[in-house]
Amino acid sequence: KILGKNRIASQANSFKIIKDALELNRKIAVKDLNKAITAQYITASGTAEQVRYYQQVILLLKQEDVILKKLTQNSIYKQTDYLIFNATVKQQDLVALQLKQQYQNDLALLYYLSGETNTDLITLKLPDITIKTLENKGTIFFEQFKTDSLKIQNANTLIDDNYKPSLSLLGDAGYNSSFAYQAYKNFGVSVGLGLNIPIYDGNQRSLQHQKNNAALETIKGYKNNFERQYNQQLLMLNQKFNQTIETANALNSQLLVAEALIEANKKLLLTGDAQIAEYIIALSNLLSIKDGIMQNNISKLQIINEINYWKSNE
Repeated sequence: KILGKNRIASQANSFKIIKDALELNRKIAVKDLNKAITAQYITASGTAEQVRYYQQVILLLKQEDVILKKLTQNSIYKQTDYLIFNATVKQQDLVALQLKQQYQNDLALLYYLSGETNTDLITLKLPDITIKTLENKGTIFFEQFKTDSLKIQNANTLIDDNYKPSLSLLGDAGYNSSFAYQAYKNFGVSVGLGLNIPIYDGNQRSLQHQKNNAALETIKGYKNNFERQYNQQLLMLNQKFNQTIETANALNSQLLVAEALIEANKKLLLTGDAQIAEYIIALSNLLSIKDGIMQNNISKLQIINEINYWKSNE
């Protein structure tokens, strides 16, 4: 090219934009995978916490079962009262077994998402994650609209480049080896100039620009709609996060009362003054509150993971 080299620059820019778009898709795919792995880790570690708590509860219940059995043998409690308590212990054994099986399944899914071939039953702890601040350069999700706009703008530049006059220097050389006789005559060269001057295109240039401008307006509309939904989603997630804090405060207040009631019933149980039915009800209430606290804590961590997914580019 002697004239019209800017067309080459525009074509090179097209490849750069494609490369940037692929890199952006790679980053978003990595973010999606990290979010999925973190969410599954939170789920699995939450189940592990429940398993640990129920194992502690069962250990205490079995210790009390031994004491209650002796008291029943001494006719301090009825045989039916002891059987009711023993049935409760066995029921909690079943719950603990189900939780252990659930943890095995949650851990297996975590291994699968992480690409791990390990199948060891390790013990997970709840992650210590906090809400990250929004980076000044903006979230990566808006980069897609920028890339799409650059594609259209570059397409407009390519259209204009095609309508500019271009002058090319042509060169050709070759050797025809079909005949060996007088081989020196089989060499050939040619040179020339190529001139391209657009004259009339039937208004195609204007129509193509109109089509691309309409595409730009569409991208702008999608961006505005996404930005509105993006902000609304963050507001809802922050609202849910604040709700988990309120719920945690309420559950912790209930936990203090439930634990105090259990301790009081334990003391009465040793003297034979407690009602087994009342103790079981108090125990069920304590377990329900503990489950509620754990589920609320897991929900809070999942919400933090979701907020960080949208706000951070990591």
